[in-house]
Amino acid sequence: MFAQQDIPAGCIILAEHPTVILPYIIALPTSSTELHANVLEYLSPSKYKEVMSLSRGPFPSDDQVDDVLSANALAVELQVPDGPNADLPIHRALFLKTSRINHSCGPNARWDWDSSTLTLTVTAVRPIRKNEEITITYIAPDQPREERIKCLETVHGFSCVCSYCLILNTDDLLNSDIAREILHNTWTLGNLSSFNKWCRDPSMPDDFLISQHMRALTLIQQEGLQVLDYGPGMHPDLDVGRHCDAIAMCYGALEDTDNFILWIKHVKEMHIVWQPDRAPVFKKWISNPSSFPVWGWRKDSMTDMMSKLGKCESVLDLID
Repeated sequence: MFAQQDIPAGCIILAEHPTVILPYIIALPTSSTELHANVLEYLSPSKYKEVMSLSRGPFPSDDQVDDVLSANALAVELQVPDGPNADLPIHRALFLKTSRINHSCGPNARWDWDSSTLTLTVTAVRPIRKNEEITITYIAPDQPREERIKCLETVHGFSCVCSYCLILNTDDLLNSDIAREILHNTWTLGNLSSFNKWCRDPSMPDDFLISQHMRALTLIQQEGLQVLDYGPGMHPDLDVGRHCDAIAMCYGALEDTDNFILWIKHVKEMHIVWQPDRAPVFKKWISNPSSFPVWGWRKDSMTDMMSKLGKCESVLDLID
C-alpha cells in the first residue's frame, strides 16, 4: 500500500472492520477446514474472491483459507462474556485493506484495535510522503535483528528485507541492536529520572533530564521507531510525545523562554491533531510562557507549588 498524497504524523490512514474473525483455539468436533468453509460461505462472492486473493505465505498447505489467515490475520482481543466454555478473548481477524500493508522493523504507521466498535485504525506515526510505501510492524520491533528475523520467519514465514534488517556493516548492526535495547528499557529499570525528582534535586545538572529525553528521541529517529509505546500512562503521541512533553516541561521549569517556546510549539502540533480544542491552552503558553503551570519550578525550587499540583510528568497532566 502506497500513499497517494502526503500524510502528516497522527493522521488516520484507514479504518475498517474485519471481514473474518476466528478463535485461535478451536475446541469443536469439526476440522478447521470445515469451520473455515462454514464461515466463508457467508461472504459475498466479491469478498470471498478478495480474501482468496491474499497471500498464502511461502509454504502453502492443502487448506488455502488457513494459509491466508496464517499469513495475513492479526491478533485482536474481543469482549468475550464470562461463563462455562467461554472463548478465549484473543482471536484472529482478517482485514482486507490492512492485509495489503507490508511489514517494516521501522514502520511509518501503527494499527490500533477497538473491541467496542470492532474497528481497526491505521495511523501515521511520522510524516509519510506521496508515493512512499505505508508500513506497519508485525512483531515487537525493539528486538535485536536476529530475534526479529527469527520471529518473522517462524510466525509469518518470510525473511525481513526492510532497510533496518539489511545492515551489512557489523558496527552499524551492533549500534542498531544497542539502540533498540536502550529504547526498550528507557521507561524501566530506573533509567529515566522523574520530572518532580529533577526539579527538587539540585545535585542533578540542569540539562540532566533534557539530555535523557533528547537521546531517546535521537535513537527513535535513527531506528525509525516512532511506533514505540512503552511509557507510563496513555499518550496519543506514544513515546515520541512523552519525550517531547518532558523536554518542554524541563525548559519551562528552567525558565528558558526560547527553548520552551520551540518545544511547546512542537508539542502543540502533535496534540491538536487529535484534540484541536486544546489549541487555546497552547496559544496562551506560547504568548505568555510564565503562565505555564510549572514555569520556574527548577530555578525557584517551588516545592509548595509542586505539592499543590501533585505529580506532573507530562504536559497532559497540566491541561484541564
